[in-house]
Amino acid sequence: MENSKNKDILVVGDGIIASLAAYILDKNNFNPSHLTASSKKKSNRTFAITPSNFNWLKSIGLDQDLLRKTHPIKKMKLIEACSGEAIDIDAKDNYQKVLAYMVRESDLSDCVRKLNSKINIIHSKNKVIENSVDGVKLDNTPFSLALLADQNYMKHIRENFEPKQKTYEQTALTFNCKFSEGSNDTAYQFFFNDSILATLPQSENEISVVWSCESILYEELINKTKEGLQAVFLERINYIYKPSSRIINQSSFPLSRSLSEQLFKNRLLLIGDAAHKIHPMAGQGLNLGLRDLRSFEKALEERKSDDIGLQSFLRKYQRTRLRDVAEFSILTDSLSNIFINGNINLKKIISKGFAIVNKSKFIKALLIKRATL
Repeated sequence: MENSKNKDILVVGDGIIASLAAYILDKNNFNPSHLTASSKKKSNRTFAITPSNFNWLKSIGLDQDLLRKTHPIKKMKLIEACSGEAIDIDAKDNYQKVLAYMVRESDLSDCVRKLNSKINIIHSKNKVIENSVDGVKLDNTPFSLALLADQNYMKHIRENFEPKQKTYEQTALTFNCKFSEGSNDTAYQFFFNDSILATLPQSENEISVVWSCESILYEELINKTKEGLQAVFLERINYIYKPSSRIINQSSFPLSRSLSEQLFKNRLLLIGDAAHKIHPMAGQGLNLGLRDLRSFEKALEERKSDDIGLQSFLRKYQRTRLRDVAEFSILTDSLSNIFINGNINLKKIISKGFAIVNKSKFIKALLIKRATL
C-alpha cells in the first residue's frame, strides 16, 4: 500500500508553467501546494504557442473561450536584410493549418488560475526549501518532491545546479503596434548586422514586436520618443505595415542563456525557466516549458510508484528533456552568432543559403515540423 505522504508535492514559481504543473499534479491525484509570491505584476507579453502545445492545452481543459481568442500565424517570412533574400514558410507546405497561435500572457495566466482554484497556495517568496534524499521541507512541512519552475527562486534552495550561463550582450526591446494594413496572419523575422527583429500578428489589427538589439543600437532606440522609435522600426521593415496609432506597451530585458545539464538533485526537480532559458529569437521559451509539462504528465501516467521523488522516476524524466532543450539552445546560439556579424563574406554565404532553402520544399518541411512541436 502506497504512503499517502508520497503524494504531497511542492510546486515553486510565479509563472504559467508553475501553475500548470500544480494543475497536472492535482489532475493525476496528487496533493500539490503552490509556493508563489503574494502578487505578480500584470504582463503585456505575448506568446507564440506551437500547434502541438496548443492542442495539449485544449486536452487538459483550458477555457475554450480563451483559446478562441488566440490569433493564428499561418505564414512566416525570414529576411536577410542586407541582400533581401528571404525564406517563405507556409503552414500548408507541410499540410498544417497554422504555424503558431498568439496569446496574451495575462489572458493565459487568468485562464490557468481558474483551473487551480482548489489548489493550496502558499504566498511567500522568502522561505528556504530544505532538500534531502528523504524528502523536501518547507517550514518543517514535509513533501516528497519539489518542482522548481522559476529561476527567481533558485537562491531560496540549498543546492547548486551550476547551470551553463551566457550573456549575449544584447537587449530585447518589445512593444505592440496597431495598424490598418499588413498582417495577413504572417510573422516576419528580419536579420540585420546589429539586431534580429521579429513581428508577430497579435490580432487582425495589432502586432507584437521583439527586437533583439546589440548595445549601440539599443542605446540609440531607447533614447528616442515613441514616434521616433516607430519611424526607425517602420524604415527597418520596409513599411510592410501601415500603423493606425503609435507604439504601446514598450518594455525591454537583457538577453542571456542558462541551461542546467542536471535537472534534479535529491528530491528537487527543475522545470521551465528554472531548467532552461534561451535566446527569444525562436520564440521557444514558453514552448519548451510546455513540452517539459507534457513529458512530466506522460511520466506520471507511466509511473510505477506514487513516490515520484524517486531517482528512477526523475532520471527517466530528465532523459526525455535534455536533448530537446540542448537542440534549441544550440540552434538559437548559432543563428545569433551567424546573423549578428559584420563579416561580408559570411553575409554572402548566408544570402546564398537563404535562396537555396527557399527553393527546397524538403528543408522547409523539416523546419516547419521542428518549429511546430
